[in-house]
Amino acid sequence: LVNRDESVVNENANKDSRVFSTQRDLTAGAVAKAIGLKMLPPAVANAHLRGDIHWHDLDYTPFMAETNCCLIDFDYMLNHGFSIGNAEVEPAHSIQVAVTQMTQIIANVASSQYGGCSSDRTDQVLAPFAEKNYQKHLREFGSVIDDPAKLEALAVKQTKKDIYDALQTLEYQVNTLYSTQGQTPFVTVGFGLGTSWIEREIQKDILKIRILGLGKERRTAIFPKLVFTLKRGLNLTPEDPNYD
Repeated sequence: LVNRDESVVNENANKDSRVFSTQRDLTAGAVAKAIGLKMLPPAVANAHLRGDIHWHDLDYTPFMAETNCCLIDFDYMLNHGFSIGNAEVEPAHSIQVAVTQMTQIIANVASSQYGGCSSDRTDQVLAPFAEKNYQKHLREFGSVIDDPAKLEALAVKQTKKDIYDALQTLEYQVNTLYSTQGQTPFVTVGFGLGTSWIEREIQKDILKIRILGLGKERRTAIFPKLVFTLKRGLNLTPEDPNYD
């Protein structure tokens, strides 16, 4: 590590070894590997050293008592509140706050384990918070607009902007976070099963933002990994209502 051996500093493409926290993680990982090999049964340790097998994440396990990957229950935490450190976090009341809370949860979970974090049915989880935005806009604009059609159109337009801005925030925050492992959290976002106009808008914006890319050079984001669910009768064939 000190001599910048490429087999060490470039071992993980998701870890920038020039960053101090990553250097600490790589140093700790070297120690954990040495101790971990002694904890394994001799036959397993020798097989790993010979290259007959590969003990994945030896720099964390079996030495560290950490979990690998997990599916985070964002739905419960965003709706009921949660605790991080000394802070008691209240339930979110808008999609912007919900997404910011998601990234804080991701940062803390990623620093408590060595694998990936997943969010399932993200479009359906976030939709109720975007609905709160929509209802708020109806109330606010309703005080100055009498025409129901114009009121509806303006509330929808503003809610769509809120959704896009929130999801763009998610993309940027995930890609600028560093966990205690010295790397960007390995995040997977699942979506695609929602059918309401808000859920469909969330689906479209997740894809739009990924296609647009990050920064002036429009680089494709590394994370979150996007998993779009296909379901027969919903979005799989041209006859399905969500095929578009």
